[in-house]
Amino acid sequence: MLDALLWLFTVELIGLAAFPLAFYLLPRLADRGFTLSKPLGILLVSYLFWVLGLAHIPTAQPTAIALVLLLVAASVYLTYRHRDDLRDFIAREWRTLAVAEAIFLVFFIGWALFRASDPFINHTEQPMDLALLSASMNSVVGQPEDPWLRGESISYYYFGYWMMGTVSQIAAVQSNVSYNLAMALIPAMAAMGIFGLVVNIARLNTAFPVLAKPGTAHYEDSDRVHSETDSVVVDGTDGENTSGVSANGDDESPENAAPARASSTTTSAGASALNDTAEVSTGDESLSAANPATNADESHNGTATASYSVTPSDGAHKNTNLAIIAGVVATALLGVVSNLEGVLEFMRLNGMGSQDLYDWLRINGLDGPATTPAQSWAPTDHWWWFHASRVINTFDGVHFIDNTIQEFPFFSFMLGDMHPHVMSIPFIALFIGLTLNFYCLPSGFWHDYRSVYPYAIILIAALVLGGLGFNNLWDMPTFGALLIGALTLKAYSDGNGVWQSFGIALFPAGLAIVALAALLYSPYLLDINAGVEGIGIVVTHTRVAHMLIVWGLFLTAVAPFLLITFWQTTVQREWVAQTLTALVLAFAPWLLWTLAHLPSGGSAGEAIARFVGILPLTALAAISVYNVLYLARRQGEGGRLFATLLAALGLGLIIGAEFLFIRDFFSNRGNTVFKLYYQAWILLSAASAFAVYYWLSAIRGWKGWGAFLGHVWAGAFLVLLLGSLYYPLAGIKTKPETPAAGHTLDGLEFVRQYNPAEYEAIEWLKRNAPQDAAIVEAVGEWSDWGLISRSTGLPTIVNWLGHQKQWRGGWERFEAESADVSRALRDQYFEDRAGEVERIYATIDPAEAQVILYKYDIDYVYIGRRERDSYGIEGMPKFDAIADVAFAAPNGEVTIYRVR
Repeated sequence: MLDALLWLFTVELIGLAAFPLAFYLLPRLADRGFTLSKPLGILLVSYLFWVLGLAHIPTAQPTAIALVLLLVAASVYLTYRHRDDLRDFIAREWRTLAVAEAIFLVFFIGWALFRASDPFINHTEQPMDLALLSASMNSVVGQPEDPWLRGESISYYYFGYWMMGTVSQIAAVQSNVSYNLAMALIPAMAAMGIFGLVVNIARLNTAFPVLAKPGTAHYEDSDRVHSETDSVVVDGTDGENTSGVSANGDDESPENAAPARASSTTTSAGASALNDTAEVSTGDESLSAANPATNADESHNGTATASYSVTPSDGAHKNTNLAIIAGVVATALLGVVSNLEGVLEFMRLNGMGSQDLYDWLRINGLDGPATTPAQSWAPTDHWWWFHASRVINTFDGVHFIDNTIQEFPFFSFMLGDMHPHVMSIPFIALFIGLTLNFYCLPSGFWHDYRSVYPYAIILIAALVLGGLGFNNLWDMPTFGALLIGALTLKAYSDGNGVWQSFGIALFPAGLAIVALAALLYSPYLLDINAGVEGIGIVVTHTRVAHMLIVWGLFLTAVAPFLLITFWQTTVQREWVAQTLTALVLAFAPWLLWTLAHLPSGGSAGEAIARFVGILPLTALAAISVYNVLYLARRQGEGGRLFATLLAALGLGLIIGAEFLFIRDFFSNRGNTVFKLYYQAWILLSAASAFAVYYWLSAIRGWKGWGAFLGHVWAGAFLVLLLGSLYYPLAGIKTKPETPAAGHTLDGLEFVRQYNPAEYEAIEWLKRNAPQDAAIVEAVGEWSDWGLISRSTGLPTIVNWLGHQKQWRGGWERFEAESADVSRALRDQYFEDRAGEVERIYATIDPAEAQVILYKYDIDYVYIGRRERDSYGIEGMPKFDAIADVAFAAPNGEVTIYRVR
C-alpha cells in the first residue's frame, strides 16, 4: 500500500509541476493541457535524466529528485507570472478538470487492484519487460546495459522502461513492484489523455448545431458561427476565431479562443490582423506572446490584435457537457472495450451458432458451440481471452498462415506485458494534443522571432515526437505524418493550394520539428539495430469477416459520421484537386502493391480482386481525405476537421497493412499488422468518440428519414458497444490465476512462494551488489530463465538468445556481403557466449572458468536449481578455488559466489 501511495504521489507531483508549462504551451486547447500534463512532466524529467546519464552524471535517485525540484521551481515561476489567468481558468473549467482527474484515479486504482490480484511477472514476455525496467533503474551512466548481453547497451525501444524507471527511482519503489504500478499508471494516463483530447476537439467545433432549450434558435445556416444568445466583439478578425469561443460558450476568457484563420472571404486587412496575432510589440515571453488574444489593447506595426467579449448561452453549456460525455466515451473505447471476438466467445459458451459458422470463421480456439450447458457466465477455458488477439491470423484449422497479431489496449492491460506499444499510448495522446494546438495557432506563428513561444512549442513538439520514436520506433513516422497533415490543412485553410500547403507545412516548422526530434535522441537513434530489411508485399489478406470482428464497432461509429459529412459537402472551385488528392492518398497502398505484384508473376485478376475486396474501406478513406480538405475551407470546422483527420489516418493504417509490410526478423506482415492496428485503435477511438459527440449535438435537429437513420445508427453502435463489453468483464473475472498470492503488487511473489531461497538471494543482490556489478546464470528462453538478471538489473553474459536475435537484427558488428551471412555470424556470436557460460559451470578446471569470468568482468556466480539442472554438479566445487561464498541459502539450494 505504501509503495502505491508513494508512486501515486510522485506522479501527481510531476503532473502538477508540469501543468503551468502545459498551460503556457497549449493555449489553444480548452483544458490548456491539464489532461496531458502527467505524461509531459514524466517525459521532461526522464529525458533530462537520460541526457545527464549520457554526460556521465550518475543517474541516481538524488539526481532524479533534483530534476523534479527544478520542474517545481519552473512551475512556481510560471504560476506566479500567470496567476490571474490560471485562477480564472480553474474557476471556469473546474468541472472538466475534476472529471479528468476522477477518470485518472478510477483507472489507476482499478488497474492497481487488478494487478494486485494477478501480480506474477512470469509469463509471455513479462520477464523481458522486467529485465529492461530493472536495467534502466540500475543504469549509472551512459545508455543502460543490456541485462542479457554483458558489455552491450540495450538494443531495443527502451525509453518507456526508462521513464517508468525514473518514476520508480523518485518514488523509491523496487522494479518488481513498480512494474505492476506502471501497468496501472499507463492505462490511467491514457484514459485521462484521450478524455482531454476528445473534449478539446469537440469544444473546438462550432459549425453544426449544439443542443438548445426549446424556443432557443438553432443554426439555420451551416456557415453561421454564432448563437443568437452570444455577444461577440471582434476587431480585425474573420469571425472563426470568435466562433470557437462563442458558439461553444466553453471559454469565457479570451486566452482560450479558437484559432484565427483567414478564409477565402476574409478581407485583406482582416487577414493581416490574423497573421499578426502571433506577434506582440514588446517581444514579451509571457503567455500572452503565445496567446495574443489576451493583449486586446496591444498593437503590432499599427495593426490591432483581436479582442473578444463572450457571454455563453445555456445551449453552449450543454455543448460543454456533451464534450465531457464524448470524452468519457473515448476512455471506454480506448481502454475498456474489446473487439467483437468476445461476442463469439459468449455464443460458443452458450451453444449458440452452427458448427458451419465456426468452421467458416476459422478462428483458432473457437472450434464450435459448446455441447454441455454453461456452468458460468464467463468462459473457463485456459486463457480463452487470448483468442481475441489472433483474429486476423489466418488459420487453416491446423496451421497459422500469416502469423499476425492484433492486440488492443484492454487486452494489453489485462495481459500485463509492459511493452513499448502499450507504454506509448499516453504519449501518443500528448503528441496528438500538441498537433491539435499547432493546427489552432495563428498562421505563421513561428515568424515572431522575438518571442520565446515559437521556439518553446517547436522544441517540446520535437521532444515528444522523438520520445515516441525512442519509446516505439513505429510511432515516429505515423504521428510525424499526422503533424505534417495538420500543418498542411492549416496552410490549406488559408487559401493555398494542396501541394503548396504541403510545402508550407514542411518548411520550416515541419522539418524543423522532425530534424530536431532526431537530433535530441540521436545517441539512441544512431545506435539502434532496427533490423529492417525493406518493404514486402502482403500475400495473405484479411478476410472481411475478421476485419469486421476487429473493427466493426469503430466502423459503425465513424462511417456514418464520415458519410454524413460528405453528404453535406458542396462543389467548390477546388473540387477536382481535392478529389484527385483524396483518391491518390487512399488508393496509394493498392497501387504500390499492384506495381510490385504484377512484375513478380502476379496476375491482373488478382489485382482487381484485391481492389474490389478493399474498395469499401478505401472508398471510406478517400471520403475522409476529401472531407478534411473541404472542411479546411470552411469556418468553425476545426473540431470536425481534426476528428476526420484522425479517422483518415486510422483507416489508412488499416489499409496499408493489407498491402505492404516492413520486412524484419519475422519476414511476414505480423509485426506490421500488430503495430499499425494498435495505432489505428487509438486514432479511431478518438474519432469515434467525436462521432458520438456529433450525433448528440445534431440529432435533435434531424427530421424525417434523417432522424430515423440517426437513431438506427445510434442503436447499432450501442448494440455493438454492449457486445464489446462482455469480453473485458469476463476477462477480469477469469484472468487472475494466483489465488495463493493473496493481494500484493510484488511481481516476484511467485518466487517467494515456490522458491523462497531464490527470492532471498535476489533481495541480497539488490541490497549488496554494486550497480556496476555483473553476474552469470544459466542460459535459456522464456519462463524462469534469466530470473536473477531480470529481477536485479545486473547484466549476465547472455540470455534469451531468440530475443537477442530479434533486437539485433541489423547489428553493424556483423555486416557481411549478404544478409544471410550477417545473420549467421550474429547467431554464432550468441551461441558462442552461451557455450562460454556452459564452460564456466561445467568445467572442472578453475583456471578455465576464471579466464572467462575475467573476460566478461563478472562479479558474481549464481548457482541454483536451473544451473545444476542445465550444467550438472561436477564442476561446481571448483568455484571455491576462484571465488568466495557471498550468499548461501540455509537449505543449500542457492549459493552466490563473489569472484576474487
